[in-house]
Amino acid sequence: MSTYDVIIVGGGAMGSATAYYLGLIDPSLTVAVIEKDPTYEFSSTLRSEGNLRIQFNLEENIRMSQFAMSLMETFPDDFEVDGWRPDPAPRRQGNLFLVDEATVDAAKTGLELQLSLGCAVEWLDAREIARRWPDLVTTGVVGATFGSADGMIDPSAVLHALRRNAVKLGAEYRTAEA
Repeated sequence: MSTYDVIIVGGGAMGSATAYYLGLIDPSLTVAVIEKDPTYEFSSTLRSEGNLRIQFNLEENIRMSQFAMSLMETFPDDFEVDGWRPDPAPRRQGNLFLVDEATVDAAKTGLELQLSLGCAVEWLDAREIARRWPDLVTTGVVGATFGSADGMIDPSAVLHALRRNAVKLGAEYRTAEA
């Protein structure tokens, strides 16, 4: 039976990122990642759209997103392993969050926090939404927040790059259920 300093349950993007960064921070740690589906066929990482956004109402989430967005800028170079350069294929098309009367105060509070942390986010009133997206039905919409830097990435490239780099740093992946 093996013993480890750290055991991570789930080897998707979050588990693999945790294993990778633990290996960077302290190479002496022994890390095991328990993953029940090594093909990742049913993993939430590969079934996600790969949305990368800055628009949150909690500072910790915003800061994690800022880190992730920054990471994507140099991801192929930083996560190259054994000659393979992962391409997360970032697309910055923006995210539009529509707001009705019931949610306008929370949206504006979140917007203030996002702006205070340097996020590229703006408030749009209903008239501006209709001007920019004339085909969008805006019945009941009083406004929206728009994050121009938000977008999409390829979750498969990110997952496999994190996993390969975690293994290179010594993490051991085991197929099992916890």
